[in-house]
Amino acid sequence: MSDVALSSLNLSSLLELARIKRQLAVSTTRLETGLRVSSPLEGVDAFFDAAGLSNDALRLLTIKDNIIDAATITGSTSASLEAIVNVVNDMKIQVLNARASSIATTVTGDIVTTASADVGATNNDYFNITYDGTTTSITYNAGETFTDLATEISAITGLSATVSDGNALIITAVDGNDITIADGTGNLATALGLASSTNGIIASATAIEATETEYDVLRLKINTLVGEASSHGTNLLSINPDDLTVYFNEDGTSSITISGIASDATSLGINAVNDTNGFSTDVGIDAAIAEIDAALVTLGQTKASITSSDVVFGTRHDFTESLIELMNEGVTKLTGANLDEESALALALQTRHDLTVTGVGLIFQNGAGLTSLLNTAAGF
Repeated sequence: MSDVALSSLNLSSLLELARIKRQLAVSTTRLETGLRVSSPLEGVDAFFDAAGLSNDALRLLTIKDNIIDAATITGSTSASLEAIVNVVNDMKIQVLNARASSIATTVTGDIVTTASADVGATNNDYFNITYDGTTTSITYNAGETFTDLATEISAITGLSATVSDGNALIITAVDGNDITIADGTGNLATALGLASSTNGIIASATAIEATETEYDVLRLKINTLVGEASSHGTNLLSINPDDLTVYFNEDGTSSITISGIASDATSLGINAVNDTNGFSTDVGIDAAIAEIDAALVTLGQTKASITSSDVVFGTRHDFTESLIELMNEGVTKLTGANLDEESALALALQTRHDLTVTGVGLIFQNGAGLTSLLNTAAGF
Protein backbone atom coordinates (compact mmCIF):
# COMPACT_ATOMS: atom_id res chain seq x y z
CA MET A 1 0.00 0.00 0.00
CA SER A 2 1.33 3.42 -0.99
CA ASP A 3 2.09 5.94 1.73
CA VAL A 4 -0.44 8.69 2.26
CA ALA A 5 0.93 12.17 2.10
CA LEU A 6 -0.27 14.15 5.09
CA SER A 7 -0.64 17.89 4.88
CA SER A 8 -0.75 19.99 8.02
CA LEU A 9 -4.55 20.11 7.65
CA ASN A 10 -4.77 16.35 7.39
CA LEU A 11 -2.46 15.88 10.35
CA SER A 12 -4.51 18.29 12.44
CA SER A 13 -7.67 16.37 11.57
CA LEU A 14 -6.04 13.11 12.59
CA LEU A 15 -4.88 14.51 15.91
CA GLU A 16 -8.35 15.87 16.61
CA LEU A 17 -9.87 12.47 15.82
CA ALA A 18 -7.48 10.71 18.21
CA ARG A 19 -8.20 13.23 20.97
CA ILE A 20 -11.95 12.78 20.54
CA LYS A 21 -11.58 9.00 20.74
CA ARG A 22 -9.63 9.26 23.99
CA GLN A 23 -12.22 11.59 25.52
CA LEU A 24 -15.02 9.31 24.36
CA ALA A 25 -13.33 6.31 26.00
CA VAL A 26 -13.02 8.21 29.31
CA SER A 27 -16.66 9.30 29.18
CA THR A 28 -17.82 5.77 28.35
CA THR A 29 -15.87 4.37 31.33
CA ARG A 30 -17.45 6.93 33.66
CA LEU A 31 -20.91 5.97 32.42
CA GLU A 32 -20.17 2.30 32.99
CA THR A 33 -18.67 2.69 36.49
CA GLY A 34 -20.53 5.77 37.70
CA LEU A 35 -17.18 7.15 38.90
CA ARG A 36 -15.48 10.38 37.89
CA VAL A 37 -12.43 9.56 40.02
CA SER A 38 -11.51 5.87 40.23
CA SER A 39 -7.76 6.14 40.88
CA PRO A 40 -5.29 8.63 42.40
CA LEU A 41 -4.24 9.55 38.85
CA GLU A 42 -7.66 11.10 38.27
CA GLY A 43 -7.58 13.21 41.43
CA VAL A 44 -5.32 12.48 44.40
CA ASP A 45 -7.14 14.53 47.04
CA ALA A 46 -10.62 13.45 45.98
CA PHE A 47 -9.60 9.78 45.75
CA PHE A 48 -8.04 9.55 49.22
CA ASP A 49 -10.68 11.74 50.90
CA ALA A 50 -13.37 9.50 49.46
CA ALA A 51 -11.48 6.39 50.61
CA GLY A 52 -11.38 7.79 54.16
CA LEU A 53 -15.09 8.50 54.15
CA SER A 54 -15.82 5.01 52.83
CA ASN A 55 -13.78 3.41 55.62
CA ASP A 56 -15.56 5.52 58.24
CA ALA A 57 -18.92 4.53 56.77
CA LEU A 58 -17.96 0.84 56.93
CA ARG A 59 -17.01 1.15 60.62
CA LEU A 60 -20.27 2.94 61.36
CA LEU A 61 -22.11 0.20 59.51
CA THR A 62 -20.64 -2.33 61.96
CA ILE A 63 -21.82 -0.19 64.88
CA LYS A 64 -25.27 0.07 63.31
CA ASP A 65 -25.42 -3.72 62.93
CA ASN A 66 -24.44 -4.13 66.61
CA ILE A 67 -27.27 -1.80 67.64
CA ILE A 68 -29.72 -3.84 65.55
CA ASP A 69 -28.44 -7.04 67.18
CA ALA A 70 -28.89 -5.51 70.65
CA ALA A 71 -32.46 -4.47 69.86
CA THR A 72 -33.13 -8.00 68.62
CA ILE A 73 -31.77 -9.44 71.88
CA THR A 74 -33.92 -7.21 74.10
CA GLY A 75 -36.96 -7.87 71.92
CA SER A 76 -36.44 -11.61 72.14
CA THR A 77 -35.88 -11.39 75.89
CA SER A 78 -39.08 -9.39 76.30
CA ALA A 79 -41.01 -12.07 74.40
CA SER A 80 -39.50 -14.76 76.65
CA LEU A 81 -40.55 -12.80 79.74
CA GLU A 82 -44.11 -12.58 78.45
CA ALA A 83 -44.13 -16.34 77.96
CA ILE A 84 -42.83 -16.83 81.52
CA VAL A 85 -45.52 -14.50 82.89
CA ASN A 86 -48.17 -16.60 81.13
CA VAL A 87 -46.77 -19.75 82.77
CA VAL A 88 -46.72 -18.11 86.21
CA ASN A 89 -50.35 -17.05 85.76
CA ASP A 90 -51.20 -20.66 84.86
CA MET A 91 -49.50 -21.72 88.09
CA LYS A 92 -51.70 -19.34 90.04
CA ILE A 93 -54.74 -20.97 88.47
CA GLN A 94 -53.50 -24.34 89.80
CA VAL A 95 -53.15 -22.86 93.30
CA LEU A 96 -56.67 -21.50 93.17
CA ASN A 97 -57.92 -24.86 91.92
CA ALA A 98 -56.32 -26.48 94.95
CA ARG A 99 -58.10 -24.03 97.20
CA ALA A 100 -61.42 -24.64 95.46
CA SER A 101 -61.08 -28.39 95.93
CA SER A 102 -60.84 -27.98 99.71
CA ILE A 103 -64.35 -27.78 101.23
CA ALA A 104 -64.57 -26.43 104.76
CA THR A 105 -66.97 -27.80 107.40
CA THR A 106 -68.92 -25.31 109.50
CA VAL A 107 -71.02 -25.50 112.66
CA THR A 108 -73.36 -22.56 113.14
CA GLY A 109 -74.93 -21.64 116.47
CA ASP A 110 -77.69 -19.23 117.41
CA ILE A 111 -77.47 -15.53 116.58
CA VAL A 112 -75.78 -13.46 119.28
CA THR A 113 -77.11 -9.97 119.96
CA THR A 114 -73.95 -8.63 121.59
CA ALA A 115 -70.69 -10.55 121.22
CA SER A 116 -69.16 -8.88 124.27
CA ALA A 117 -72.05 -9.86 126.52
CA ASP A 118 -71.80 -12.53 129.25
CA VAL A 119 -72.81 -15.96 127.97
CA GLY A 120 -74.94 -16.29 131.11
CA ALA A 121 -74.42 -20.03 131.64
CA THR A 122 -73.77 -21.90 134.90
CA ASN A 123 -70.19 -21.67 136.07
CA ASN A 124 -68.06 -24.65 134.95
CA ASP A 125 -70.62 -25.89 132.43
CA TYR A 126 -68.80 -27.31 129.40
CA PHE A 127 -69.17 -29.13 126.12
CA ASN A 128 -66.73 -31.33 124.23
CA ILE A 129 -65.48 -30.78 120.68
CA THR A 130 -64.01 -33.82 118.94
CA TYR A 131 -62.03 -33.02 115.83
CA ASP A 132 -59.39 -35.05 113.97
CA GLY A 133 -59.52 -37.69 116.74
CA THR A 134 -58.87 -35.23 119.58
CA THR A 135 -61.47 -34.18 122.15
CA THR A 136 -61.26 -30.75 123.77
CA SER A 137 -63.49 -29.42 126.54
CA ILE A 138 -64.79 -25.86 126.25
CA THR A 139 -65.66 -24.64 129.76
CA TYR A 140 -67.64 -21.57 130.73
CA ASN A 141 -66.18 -19.55 133.58
CA ALA A 142 -68.25 -16.93 135.28
CA GLY A 143 -68.21 -13.64 133.37
CA GLU A 144 -66.99 -15.05 130.04
CA THR A 145 -68.39 -13.53 126.90
CA PHE A 146 -69.28 -15.05 123.53
CA THR A 147 -66.04 -13.59 122.17
CA ASP A 148 -64.09 -15.35 124.93
CA LEU A 149 -65.64 -18.72 123.98
CA ALA A 150 -64.83 -18.11 120.29
CA THR A 151 -61.21 -17.43 121.23
CA GLU A 152 -61.04 -20.64 123.27
CA ILE A 153 -62.42 -22.69 120.36
CA SER A 154 -60.00 -21.08 117.88
CA ALA A 155 -57.13 -22.34 120.01
CA ILE A 156 -57.92 -25.88 118.79
CA THR A 157 -55.57 -26.74 115.92
CA GLY A 158 -57.41 -26.80 112.59
CA LEU A 159 -60.50 -24.95 113.86
CA SER A 160 -61.48 -21.32 113.90
CA ALA A 161 -64.46 -19.64 115.52
CA THR A 162 -65.99 -16.23 114.85
CA VAL A 163 -68.78 -14.22 116.45
CA SER A 164 -69.95 -10.63 116.16
CA ASP A 165 -72.93 -8.49 117.11
CA GLY A 166 -76.06 -9.72 115.38
CA ASN A 167 -74.36 -12.82 113.97
CA ALA A 168 -74.09 -16.44 115.02
CA LEU A 169 -71.13 -18.19 116.59
CA ILE A 170 -69.57 -20.14 113.68
CA ILE A 171 -66.96 -22.89 114.02
CA THR A 172 -65.02 -23.79 110.85
CA ALA A 173 -62.79 -26.75 109.92
CA VAL A 174 -60.91 -25.77 106.78
CA ASP A 175 -59.89 -29.33 105.86
CA GLY A 176 -63.46 -30.60 105.59
CA ASN A 177 -63.33 -33.03 108.49
CA ASP A 178 -66.42 -33.41 110.66
CA ILE A 179 -66.78 -31.55 113.95
CA THR A 180 -68.48 -33.52 116.74
CA ILE A 181 -70.03 -31.54 119.60
CA ALA A 182 -71.49 -33.08 122.76
CA ASP A 183 -72.72 -31.45 126.00
CA GLY A 184 -70.79 -32.33 129.16
CA THR A 185 -71.92 -30.78 132.44
CA GLY A 186 -75.00 -28.67 131.82
CA ASN A 187 -76.43 -27.86 128.38
CA LEU A 188 -73.93 -25.23 127.26
CA ALA A 189 -73.67 -26.44 123.62
CA THR A 190 -77.45 -26.74 123.34
CA ALA A 191 -77.90 -23.27 124.84
CA LEU A 192 -75.53 -21.87 122.22
CA GLY A 193 -77.33 -23.71 119.42
CA LEU A 194 -74.24 -25.78 118.57
CA ALA A 195 -74.58 -29.34 117.23
CA SER A 196 -72.27 -31.80 115.48
CA SER A 197 -71.65 -31.23 111.80
CA THR A 198 -73.20 -33.78 109.48
CA ASN A 199 -71.98 -32.61 106.09
CA GLY A 200 -68.22 -32.52 106.46
CA ILE A 201 -66.45 -33.44 103.20
CA ILE A 202 -62.73 -34.21 103.17
CA ALA A 203 -60.98 -32.76 100.12
CA SER A 204 -59.79 -35.41 97.70
CA ALA A 205 -56.12 -36.13 98.29
CA THR A 206 -55.88 -37.23 94.66
CA ALA A 207 -57.25 -33.92 93.40
CA ILE A 208 -54.85 -31.95 95.59
CA GLU A 209 -51.89 -34.04 94.44
CA ALA A 210 -52.88 -33.53 90.79
CA THR A 211 -52.78 -29.75 91.17
CA GLU A 212 -49.45 -29.98 93.02
CA THR A 213 -47.97 -32.10 90.22
CA GLU A 214 -49.20 -29.74 87.49
CA TYR A 215 -47.89 -26.78 89.47
CA ASP A 216 -44.42 -28.29 89.61
CA VAL A 217 -44.51 -29.18 85.90
CA LEU A 218 -45.27 -25.55 85.10
CA ARG A 219 -42.50 -24.48 87.45
CA LEU A 220 -40.00 -26.54 85.44
CA LYS A 221 -41.37 -24.95 82.26
CA ILE A 222 -40.18 -21.59 83.58
CA ASN A 223 -36.64 -22.96 83.71
CA THR A 224 -36.99 -24.31 80.16
CA LEU A 225 -38.11 -20.92 78.85
CA VAL A 226 -35.26 -19.22 80.66
CA GLY A 227 -32.77 -21.63 79.10
CA GLU A 228 -34.17 -20.92 75.64
CA ALA A 229 -34.17 -17.14 76.08
CA SER A 230 -30.94 -16.75 74.11
CA SER A 231 -30.44 -14.50 71.09
CA HIS A 232 -27.17 -13.88 69.22
CA GLY A 233 -25.42 -15.94 71.91
CA THR A 234 -26.65 -13.72 74.75
CA ASN A 235 -29.03 -14.85 77.51
CA LEU A 236 -30.17 -12.11 79.88
CA LEU A 237 -32.43 -14.39 81.95
CA SER A 238 -30.40 -17.54 82.67
CA ILE A 239 -29.30 -18.71 86.11
CA ASN A 240 -25.97 -16.98 85.41
CA PRO A 241 -27.20 -14.21 83.09
CA ASP A 242 -25.06 -12.40 80.55
CA ASP A 243 -24.69 -8.63 80.40
CA LEU A 244 -25.21 -6.82 77.10
CA THR A 245 -22.88 -3.92 76.28
CA VAL A 246 -23.54 -1.89 73.13
CA TYR A 247 -21.01 0.64 71.82
CA PHE A 248 -22.19 3.68 69.87
CA ASN A 249 -18.83 4.91 68.59
CA GLU A 250 -15.47 3.50 67.51
CA ASP A 251 -13.40 4.31 70.58
CA GLY A 252 -15.96 2.88 73.03
CA THR A 253 -16.47 6.15 74.90
CA SER A 254 -20.22 6.05 74.28
CA SER A 255 -22.00 2.86 75.27
CA ILE A 256 -24.79 1.33 77.32
CA THR A 257 -24.84 -1.88 79.36
CA ILE A 258 -27.95 -3.91 80.13
CA SER A 259 -27.46 -6.17 83.13
CA GLY A 260 -29.00 -9.62 82.92
CA ILE A 261 -31.40 -10.72 85.66
CA ALA A 262 -31.72 -14.38 86.65
CA SER A 263 -35.37 -15.33 86.12
CA ASP A 264 -35.50 -19.08 86.74
CA ALA A 265 -38.04 -20.44 89.24
CA THR A 266 -35.60 -20.45 92.15
CA SER A 267 -34.45 -16.90 91.45
CA LEU A 268 -38.09 -15.83 91.29
CA GLY A 269 -38.67 -17.39 94.72
CA ILE A 270 -41.16 -20.02 93.48
CA ASN A 271 -40.77 -23.29 95.39
CA ALA A 272 -41.86 -26.78 94.38
CA VAL A 273 -44.92 -28.10 96.29
CA ASN A 274 -45.53 -31.71 95.29
CA ASP A 275 -42.93 -33.33 97.57
CA THR A 276 -44.01 -31.24 100.55
CA ASN A 277 -47.77 -31.53 99.89
CA GLY A 278 -47.82 -27.75 99.90
CA PHE A 279 -51.49 -27.51 98.90
CA SER A 280 -52.78 -29.72 101.71
CA THR A 281 -53.36 -26.71 103.96
CA ASP A 282 -54.53 -23.14 103.53
CA VAL A 283 -51.20 -21.99 104.91
CA GLY A 284 -49.37 -23.76 102.11
CA ILE A 285 -51.78 -22.42 99.49
CA ASP A 286 -51.45 -18.88 100.82
CA ALA A 287 -47.64 -19.20 100.73
CA ALA A 288 -47.75 -20.33 97.09
CA ILE A 289 -50.03 -17.45 96.11
CA ALA A 290 -47.69 -14.99 97.84
CA GLU A 291 -44.73 -16.44 95.92
CA ILE A 292 -46.60 -16.22 92.61
CA ASP A 293 -47.70 -12.62 93.18
CA ALA A 294 -44.16 -11.58 94.15
CA ALA A 295 -42.75 -13.34 91.06
CA LEU A 296 -45.17 -11.49 88.77
CA VAL A 297 -44.04 -8.17 90.23
CA THR A 298 -40.38 -9.16 89.76
CA LEU A 299 -40.98 -10.25 86.15
CA GLY A 300 -42.64 -6.91 85.40
CA GLN A 301 -39.67 -5.05 86.83
CA THR A 302 -37.25 -7.24 84.87
CA LYS A 303 -39.06 -6.57 81.60
CA ALA A 304 -39.03 -2.82 82.27
CA SER A 305 -35.29 -2.97 82.97
CA ILE A 306 -34.50 -5.02 79.85
CA THR A 307 -36.58 -2.87 77.48
CA SER A 308 -35.69 0.52 78.98
CA SER A 309 -32.90 0.98 76.43
CA ASP A 310 -35.03 0.26 73.36
CA VAL A 311 -35.72 3.96 72.81
CA VAL A 312 -31.98 4.68 73.02
CA PHE A 313 -31.30 1.93 70.48
CA GLY A 314 -33.84 3.42 68.09
CA THR A 315 -32.40 6.91 68.40
CA ARG A 316 -28.78 5.80 68.01
CA HIS A 317 -29.68 3.57 65.06
CA ASP A 318 -31.31 6.45 63.20
CA PHE A 319 -28.42 8.78 64.05
CA THR A 320 -25.79 6.29 62.87
CA GLU A 321 -27.74 5.55 59.70
CA SER A 322 -27.89 9.29 58.93
CA LEU A 323 -24.13 9.60 59.38
CA ILE A 324 -23.54 6.69 57.01
CA GLU A 325 -25.78 8.29 54.40
CA LEU A 326 -23.96 11.62 54.73
CA MET A 327 -20.58 9.93 54.29
CA ASN A 328 -21.78 8.01 51.26
CA GLU A 329 -23.09 11.25 49.79
CA GLY A 330 -19.67 12.79 50.39
CA VAL A 331 -17.99 9.91 48.57
CA THR A 332 -20.36 10.38 45.65
CA LYS A 333 -19.66 14.11 45.47
CA LEU A 334 -15.90 13.53 45.57
CA THR A 335 -15.66 10.70 43.07
CA GLY A 336 -19.04 10.16 41.47
CA ALA A 337 -19.80 11.06 37.89
CA ASN A 338 -22.79 13.14 36.85
CA LEU A 339 -24.42 10.60 34.57
CA ASP A 340 -26.62 13.16 32.84
CA GLU A 341 -23.63 15.34 32.03
CA GLU A 342 -21.53 12.36 30.98
CA SER A 343 -24.30 11.06 28.72
CA ALA A 344 -24.60 14.46 27.01
CA LEU A 345 -20.81 14.69 26.69
CA ALA A 346 -20.55 11.19 25.24
CA LEU A 347 -23.22 12.01 22.68
CA ALA A 348 -21.46 15.25 21.72
CA LEU A 349 -18.11 13.47 21.44
CA GLN A 350 -19.61 10.70 19.32
CA THR A 351 -21.19 13.27 17.01
CA ARG A 352 -17.92 15.19 16.71
CA HIS A 353 -16.09 11.91 16.08
CA ASP A 354 -18.50 10.99 13.28
CA LEU A 355 -18.25 14.43 11.69
CA THR A 356 -14.46 14.39 11.87
CA VAL A 357 -14.34 10.96 10.23
CA THR A 358 -16.65 12.19 7.49
CA GLY A 359 -14.51 15.30 6.93
CA VAL A 360 -11.36 13.28 6.65
CA GLY A 361 -13.06 10.92 4.22
CA LEU A 362 -13.87 13.75 1.88
CA ILE A 363 -10.20 14.57 1.49
CA PHE A 364 -9.50 11.19 0.01
CA GLN A 365 -11.19 9.64 -2.94
CA ASN A 366 -9.05 6.54 -2.58
CA GLY A 367 -10.67 4.17 -0.05
CA ALA A 368 -7.40 2.45 0.63
CA GLY A 369 -5.84 5.75 1.46
CA LEU A 370 -8.67 6.54 3.84
CA THR A 371 -8.23 3.24 5.59
CA SER A 372 -4.54 3.84 6.00
CA LEU A 373 -5.20 7.30 7.33
CA LEU A 374 -7.71 6.09 9.90
CA ASN A 375 -5.38 3.34 10.99
CA THR A 376 -2.74 5.97 11.47
CA ALA A 377 -5.16 8.05 13.52
CA ALA A 378 -5.94 5.09 15.72
CA GLY A 379 -2.34 4.94 16.74
CA PHE A 380 -2.29 8.39 18.20
